[in-house]
Parts: sequence; C-alpha cells; structure tokens
Amino acid sequence: MNDRVKDDQALDQTISPDRMMTYKVVNERKLQLHCFDVSSQHPKPFVVFYFGGGWMNGNPTQFYPFSKALNQIGIQCYCAEYRIESMDQTAPNVCVEDAFSAWQFLIEQHKNEGLDLSKSISSGGSAGGHLAALLGCSSGYENAPSRPNAMILYNPVYDNSSDGYGYERVKEWFPKISPLHNVDAKTPENIVFLGSEDDLIPVSTAKDFQQQCQQHGVKSELFIYPNEGHGFFNQGRYSYDDVLEKTISFVKRIL
Repeated sequence: MNDRVKDDQALDQTISPDRMMTYKVVNERKLQLHCFDVSSQHPKPFVVFYFGGGWMNGNPTQFYPFSKALNQIGIQCYCAEYRIESMDQTAPNVCVEDAFSAWQFLIEQHKNEGLDLSKSISSGGSAGGHLAALLGCSSGYENAPSRPNAMILYNPVYDNSSDGYGYERVKEWFPKISPLHNVDAKTPENIVFLGSEDDLIPVSTAKDFQQQCQQHGVKSELFIYPNEGHGFFNQGRYSYDDVLEKTISFVKRIL
C-alpha cells in the first residue's frame, strides 16, 4: 500500500462542522450527521459523505476538508456517522442500513434543511465509497431510498463478489449489496478516483464499473493516479490537491 504523505501539508485539525444533527437512534446510540452549512435563500445542492475503514473503523472527520472546500462553492455538506464493527459489533449490512437511513432522513427533511433534491450527490471513500455507490446502484433493494443525482467515489469498494473485496463478510447479502452487480440505466452520473497501486481495488474493477455504466448510457469518469495506493485521496497525501480540484470541477459541471 502506498502511503506517501506530502511533507509540507499537515492534516488540518482545525476544521469542525457547524452543527450536529441526529438522523437515527439505535439502542440509545445516536447516529449523527456532521453538518457543514452554507447560507442561501434558494434550495441548496448537497453532498453526503461516508467515511472509509472496511466497515470496521473510521470516522466522519475524514471528509471534513472536502466538505469545507465544497462549502466555498455553495454546496451544503453532511458527513454521516454509521455503525461499525469496532464500536458496534455490526456486519456490513448494518452499515448499508444506516447509510440508507441517513440519506432518507435528508430527503424527508429537505424543506427544513433548504435542500434541492434535484441536485444531490452521494460520496465516500473505500467502504464509504461502497455505501455511496450502493445508494446509486440500489436496484437489489425493495425499500431503498431515492437515488442521488450523482456520485463521487474515492477508491470505492464496489465489487463484493468472491473476486472482489469482503466477500466472506457479505456473501449472505450478495449480490444485492455489491454496486458493481447492480448497475442499471438509473445509476447516476459518477466520477471515480483510484490509485494504480491500490492493493484492495484493482484497476480492472474500476474499468469494469465504468464500462457497465457506459453500456447503460450512464456517464462515468475514471481517474487513475500512477503509483498511488489505497487512501491516496485523503488530505495530507501527494494527490489530494489534484483530487480536490477535479472533485470541485465535477460538482460545478453537473450542478
């Protein structure tokens, strides 16, 4: 795994959300959205970020820098908490359940939050990328919420087959839990970022996802970063600035 860190760019520990909002309570555990607000008299485009960590670890602070940057171009941002194995002794299907709940909560609260449901984006990295992708590739779920209008995916886990990632942990719910196996004409336009040396997500998987999207008439952009490994997109890594620039360009174009 390539863990190159940019010497002159330390992680910014000063970024914090404007408020916290509970979207769900399970066994007295409050699951919250970390809200990065923008002022607007009009319905606002919005992004929901899901953190990575193999459905086992991680926290919403991973996408604080992206949220702060997107705030600058008028995008309302939410970093979602969800139950994970290390804290809640839960399986990946529970992560999916919580991701859907957070999305559905915002759909239901869109008027109170001033959100534009026609300009919605799901986003995430690694296992969080899996959740964000599944929101847009949810044909296998009868009670899935409305799909986002676009997806921004950072080295996402979207193949959960025996040839992909995490099959032994998700085979009970395969294939409906696997984004790659649920691409259809309703899959949202998307952009994907991946390192060429990612030891968890092969480049071939990313190309397969892109090809399936295109076969269904769905626009899908894929950026492969040479010599970069898993998690290369995070703040403090060499490619962070370029990834952020392309993310902002994508958001501006589609919204």
